[in-house]
Amino acid sequence: MHDPQHPGVEHFILEWSDGEYLELPYHIPLSKEMRKGESYLESYALLLCAQLSEGIDFLHSQLKIAHMDIKLNNLVLARPQYTLKIIDFNLSVVDVNRIITGVHGTKGYMASKVQEGDQYWPFLAD
Repeated sequence: MHDPQHPGVEHFILEWSDGEYLELPYHIPLSKEMRKGESYLESYALLLCAQLSEGIDFLHSQLKIAHMDIKLNNLVLARPQYTLKIIDFNLSVVDVNRIITGVHGTKGYMASKVQEGDQYWPFLAD
């Protein structure tokens, strides 16, 4: 069985969590990193954007998955290289070749069509 992987997508086969969230050792939540109030070089911001774009492209083109909840809390920096990784696929949509309706995601991060409950293509919602 082919198991495609990408450095920008965290790979889990099975996950258990006893609490409210699952701790990922050697990972720093991007939301925590950004809250430090530090300024970042434009080149670093562009690097993170490029890594995110590559990860989403991999999900869409190789795995045919729409994440549906891209936000700072679902992005981590993996040590030691501080590679951006996408996590938390509990709202993802696998059958992306159809128009869907309904609200998928976190308010404030959703596309307007998603938030309104209109019909939309899952890939366009990422």
